[in-house]
Amino acid sequence: MLNILRVSSAIPSLGTVDTAAVMHVSDDGTTTSFDPDNDFIDLPGGGVKFVIRYDEETELYWTLSNYQRHPYAMRNKLALCSSPDLLQWTVHETVLYHWDFVFHAWQYVDWRIDDDDIVFVSRTAHPMGHEVLPHGYHDANFFTFHRIEHFRDVLTPLDDDTTDDDIVDDDAIDDDTIDDDTSDDDTIDDDTDDDIIDDDDEFDDDTDDDAADDDATDDDDDNNDDGCGC
Repeated sequence: MLNILRVSSAIPSLGTVDTAAVMHVSDDGTTTSFDPDNDFIDLPGGGVKFVIRYDEETELYWTLSNYQRHPYAMRNKLALCSSPDLLQWTVHETVLYHWDFVFHAWQYVDWRIDDDDIVFVSRTAHPMGHEVLPHGYHDANFFTFHRIEHFRDVLTPLDDDTTDDDIVDDDAIDDDTIDDDTSDDDTIDDDTDDDIIDDDDEFDDDTDDDAADDDATDDDDDNNDDGCGC
């Protein structure tokens, strides 16, 4: 079993913010091991909490994470990524993005596969119109629900250059409040804003290296350089 942990971006020797650490858990679950020379991996969004799940149809591990490069971002960009082995990761699509990283964030996402779609919830920071701002990207003011339709159709690498199509419209936020009757019309693509529920939460899970295991992998390392570890 592997436990994939987030890594602080303040480690100069790593030279990247998109890094994670692989902890090896013994079969009986009583011990862990880590080799600093071999067990750091490139994982998009590895500096912020993430969840990894296995999809039997594609035989890939998937995650929604805060990819922090191309262009530089904090938690204002959420990307859909996959891996065949938990070690080599590919960024497929920018799901949510806003150019401003001070008052916008979709973070600590947890998600499930729903037939051909991914449904996910996010600890979200977003202005309410143009006048009421959140305290900052870290201190989220919303808890939002989203859907990515036909997520398996994105199995092509993402161009490093995020385009204008990925930018969230500032004016759309107040019209998208969710009630209990959330429907499939809340589909997320590169142009879609978030739908709002007011709350705050985060999630933690472990990921098994067995390809048939659908457990979630999240990291519990609280050391993070983009504000604080929470």
